[in-house]
Amino acid sequence: MVAPPVQIVLQIANHQVRGEVALVVPPGTVARDQDRLLDEALRVRLAELATRLGVVLGASPSSYAFSRPGRDAEGRIAFDVRGRIEGDQLVPDRARSR
Repeated sequence: MVAPPVQIVLQIANHQVRGEVALVVPPGTVARDQDRLLDEALRVRLAELATRLGVVLGASPSSYAFSRPGRDAEGRIAFDVRGRIEGDQLVPDRARSR
């Protein structure tokens, strides 16, 4: 069985977005291109969650993703995804624990 190239698990908890995304990033991919892959993977789902929260995205989708060390069992890079409400925007939440 072949793993999907992208796996996204996002949810709303306490008026925040929390979750993870794992995606195939070819070796040697530069940061700008990795951000494009993240933007494509997260754009629709983050926008949906922001709408449910009654806010808009305050940054590009890749700004909400924070990489974890290593790769998962399928060779994908895993990222934590975190966003919090600030005013009328969903902004990246850079704090690791709250």
